[in-house]
Amino acid sequence: MTFPSGTFFIGVVAATIVAMIIGWIWYTVFGNYWMGLVGKTREEMQGSPANYVITFIGAFTTALILGLIVNATGYANTAGGIVLGLLVGVGFVATTQATNYLFEGRSSRLYGLNLGYHLLNLVVMGGIVGTVH
Repeated sequence: MTFPSGTFFIGVVAATIVAMIIGWIWYTVFGNYWMGLVGKTREEMQGSPANYVITFIGAFTTALILGLIVNATGYANTAGGIVLGLLVGVGFVATTQATNYLFEGRSSRLYGLNLGYHLLNLVVMGGIVGTVH
């Protein structure tokens, strides 16, 4: 595997920013439903700045690793990135989170809502890092 180019990192940063925007939109649209499923009020869900910093770092790390996977597999194009994002989402996120939700006794509706967000994020991130490599 060769070291990624400078444009690779532009793609990673772009994917990170887009992921933050997707999260904001997703939980704005589904926020009340989500809070009902987790049993919290809007006041209880007010995040500290640290929450957003950690979320940004997580999104950056996800974009970076997904970008490295896209490059390593040779699927460094938009369609390849989208497919790999979906495969990572289904193969790793959906399966590991299903186990957590089952053993924690959390609702399947909450699982579906959160999984939808993560799958959308990974597909879009994959498309971005696949395009900009």
